[in-house]
Amino acid sequence: MKFKKYLLVVFSLGLLTACEDYIDINKSTTGVTDEELEAGGLIYGTQLMEMQQRVIPIGSPSKTTDPGNDLAVTDVMSSAQYIGFFGMNNNWKLSTEATWDFADNRMSYAYEQLYMKVYQPWVQIYQKIGNSEEPEKQEIMAIFNVVRVAGWLRATDCFGPIVYSNAGNGDIAPMLDKQEDVYKAMLKDLATCADILNKSTSKIMPKYDLIYDGDPIKWTKLANSLMLRMAVRTHFVNKDLAVEYIQKALNPRNGGVIESKTDGSKNW
Repeated sequence: MKFKKYLLVVFSLGLLTACEDYIDINKSTTGVTDEELEAGGLIYGTQLMEMQQRVIPIGSPSKTTDPGNDLAVTDVMSSAQYIGFFGMNNNWKLSTEATWDFADNRMSYAYEQLYMKVYQPWVQIYQKIGNSEEPEKQEIMAIFNVVRVAGWLRATDCFGPIVYSNAGNGDIAPMLDKQEDVYKAMLKDLATCADILNKSTSKIMPKYDLIYDGDPIKWTKLANSLMLRMAVRTHFVNKDLAVEYIQKALNPRNGGVIESKTDGSKNW
């Protein structure tokens, strides 16, 4: 009986020893940690490239079919045909926006392209550095937020209310924001992003930025240009709001707006 008790004590001590180094024992020797990915910028870079390609899903020479279909649903066969900019030689059983038939499956497809596929890469970064006070991470988040507004502006203009203020907070069923509130929040976010980027003195993720190669000056101008576009749209609804943000966007001390081809992007 004493021998059994002795074995039990030895076994228990063995478990305690094993518990102390279980992290090292179970640590992958071939995987890559977040810290290692962050050191090379890849943890942000892959998500940025994914997100940038989702705003206008034109794809690349190696990816033509799926992005082409995505763009056709969100722009060509829907809004562009609806306003008469495009016409099709297939009636698609008369089930397109051009015939005022907003079919559920097409609307679900459009919502996925305009909102969800922009949200998915953004939220992964937002949950990591969204509330960081480190200047470098604030600059990275500012670029992600400018791209988010560029994408979700199309979403709210298509669907009206969308989840914006509660996006990324982990709510199971986040409440939708009214389009008026979405516009106000977007304008405020763009002003914040422009302020952060206008103070930057070095390139931001240049290896992974498909739009401006990390140039903070051009990103600042894009943020202000989006702000100007949105502010002008609100003029007949909320003149005071429009004037406030038009002045912010056009103030040279805030970085200016896109005025020439040299301010533009090679991909957007």
